Amino acid sequence: MSGTYIMLIGKATRSKHKYVRWEAEFAIEKKCRVIGVNLDYSRRVDVERAYQSSADIGAVFVSYSPKIIAYALEHFQMGETGKNYHYPKTVYAKLGL
Repeated sequence: MSGTYIMLIGKATRSKHKYVRWEAEFAIEKKCRVIGVNLDYSRRVDVERAYQSSADIGAVFVSYSPKIIAYALEHFQMGETGKNYHYPKTVYAKLGL
């Protein structure tokens, strides 16, 4: 029933097939905004950890920080399929990160 899906991405995310796959595919099917949150504080998509279905769907990937997550929730709209997004250093700097 939500319009936004936040995927927490850690070391084991990709291997959690039973739950993560279902959640991710359902969110994509329902055309939810997808925000990938990297628990290792990476600011870009980590293809080694992110669930495969989140690859190139127009999602944004951010580091694990309440400020950038709140920023993404307020400002991000899904982009074009075939491309994922991340915020430039200037956005993080503006937020004090």
